[in-house]
Amino acid sequence: MRKLLFLTGFLLVSIVMSAQQLEVHDFETLTMSAEARTNPVVDPISGRNCGLLIIKGNNIKEYSFSGKIIGEPEYSEGEVRLYMAPGANYLEVRSEKLGNTDFDFNGSVILSQTVYTMTLIYNTERYRTLVMPVAALGKTSSFGAMIGIVKKFGGYVKGHSNFKSAEDDIECNEKGFTDTGNEVWFSGAEEQARLAVTAGMLYRLSKPFYMYGGLGYGQYTYSRQTSDGLWAKNIDSSVDGVEVEAGIIGRWKSVAISAGVETCQMKHWELNLGIGVFF
Repeated sequence: MRKLLFLTGFLLVSIVMSAQQLEVHDFETLTMSAEARTNPVVDPISGRNCGLLIIKGNNIKEYSFSGKIIGEPEYSEGEVRLYMAPGANYLEVRSEKLGNTDFDFNGSVILSQTVYTMTLIYNTERYRTLVMPVAALGKTSSFGAMIGIVKKFGGYVKGHSNFKSAEDDIECNEKGFTDTGNEVWFSGAEEQARLAVTAGMLYRLSKPFYMYGGLGYGQYTYSRQTSDGLWAKNIDSSVDGVEVEAGIIGRWKSVAISAGVETCQMKHWELNLGIGVFF
């Protein structure tokens, strides 16, 4: 359990730390430009003329570029020109101050003697913090909270419990038989215990909707009291192990409402509902 919780916590931190603030916009081909033909740069490996990528953006001199670039970048006010080998299919953009991004040319490749343009935008949208009480409705009801941080991407942690324990002096199956074949008689009293801790990713689909998904550890224990006062754990209904969940969050101003599903080992299922606030 500790290893799984450590893994989910590490996943949450990695997601938040890797959320990109630098974005590529308006990547397009300048079909009418002949600059790559009139000022050719030859790829020394293929012997063919390079394609030309013109990148625009504020503080453009703060960025460094790597990929199949031929020659040195040509910086000017507000833009930089990169000659790239034909067939190049990605560009790495790095800045210690403004952020990083990797761009795959929208799945295309750079063509010989062709001019392309794109714009780098530093996203200044602030992170929002989500605080949301939640309820899980299934074989028993449990309550807890979800705490997250998100811009376009983000992460969250969530936990809920019914704050009860279920004793287990012996174990039996749904029909009341132990593993040795003895039949158990019940008094009618029962106990249910539920606990789940998860962490995962928050992603803004489009305003005002967010999607979340994560994993963690969960357990559900169902015990029945026997006629002689012992508690028998129902091994057919009880479960513990990997918890998986997914859902959607809607935001209206600062109010957030969520709905999702959650399962422990694909055996115990619950509906998750929540209402909270974004700060």
